[in-house]
Amino acid sequence: MKLLKSSRLLFALPLMILGCGGGSTNESAQLGESSSPKQLIREMNPNATSTEILAVKKSSNEFSMELYKQLKNDNDSFFTSSYTTYTMMNMLWAGSDTQTYSQMRDVLGVSMDDEKWHTSLNALDLSFSRVSDSFDLEIANAIWVQDGMVLNKTFEDTLKTNYGAEVKKVDFSDSENSRLLINDWTKQTTHDKITELLPQGAISENSKLIVTNAIYLKAKWQKRFSSKNTKDGNFTLANGKSVSTKMMYQKNRFRHAVVDGVKMLCMNYNDSDFRLLTFMPPVGQFEIFEENMSEEVFLEMVANMPEHEEMIEIYYPKFEFETTISLNKALQNIGLTDAFQNHADFSKISSEGDFSISQIIQKTFLKIDEDGTQAASSTAAVLGTTSESKAKLEFNRPFLFALCHAPTKTVLFLGRMMNPASK
Repeated sequence: MKLLKSSRLLFALPLMILGCGGGSTNESAQLGESSSPKQLIREMNPNATSTEILAVKKSSNEFSMELYKQLKNDNDSFFTSSYTTYTMMNMLWAGSDTQTYSQMRDVLGVSMDDEKWHTSLNALDLSFSRVSDSFDLEIANAIWVQDGMVLNKTFEDTLKTNYGAEVKKVDFSDSENSRLLINDWTKQTTHDKITELLPQGAISENSKLIVTNAIYLKAKWQKRFSSKNTKDGNFTLANGKSVSTKMMYQKNRFRHAVVDGVKMLCMNYNDSDFRLLTFMPPVGQFEIFEENMSEEVFLEMVANMPEHEEMIEIYYPKFEFETTISLNKALQNIGLTDAFQNHADFSKISSEGDFSISQIIQKTFLKIDEDGTQAASSTAAVLGTTSESKAKLEFNRPFLFALCHAPTKTVLFLGRMMNPASK
């Protein structure tokens, strides 16, 4: 984990790389452009009921909790855009068949027919997008295919109309140029916060299709902290040792509660429906709290937080970090095993070659300071009870945090802070 020095931004980018054994090339089209002159437009008014959207949200949150539990085993402080990973896996599911299809459908929690599911996920996703002077949330998807390879029309149409995915041609035999093209797209999409999603060597001659998914968030607090009140403070680590870190402070009205010893705080972002929820378990119970976390428990805890705001003193660490995580192991541990094997069936993507996932990489950036939150994430897949109010809440030991869309209660980002002073 690399600690940085700047302000409020959040980025997550998942990347998936798929590989196969064959494929032709076509020198006539310019690389990096759309693979087809005829462009479908994303459906901006999808026909989905509130019940259908709720079902997708529930499955997305359950996926987020399970992915978090796997990632926490291999990381200290970390932050993941579990929602973008979920979205990307749904995109790939659209190209799967036979046993791979059934396994992905089960792990993703699909509970309706395929077309309706993709439509409902589109409706959920569109409910997030909003840009204002104080709040900017952008989500982008792209498919990078070997120049000359023909995609299955149903697969391509599903991704364009329900995910707004751009389909771009590249020549993977020129691996370095392909890498630079994809990294440049990532850099632009995340407003220069993630500049190198793919390291040298990530693309090989067997790479035939890459799926990228990026999310950018820059949000100001509804009630900002004054930098004049930020002071050095102590943060107690899980092992009992103490480190010095910058603690922000303000006294104001917030939604907060203490339930079964878990201190909870909700901080709103200005001009938006998004909230940062923080959960700090009692001393010595952080691991148990993490292991018991589920979508049901999450919703119960949020429900236990009073709707009205009460005056309270807040001490919250100021921090910034970026992470690069391979999701291969975590995704296989939650049941997505076939997709990574040679016998994977992604024949609905294209009839040209046998695809399997070789890499899924997520790079994230998070900054929380006095003004608000700035975050970015990019993922790429390479196929190849009673509440008790307190006068003071001091987040000075390990805690879990979630960035949540309040109307739908969808978790977009999920992470834990174990040591804000870590280098």
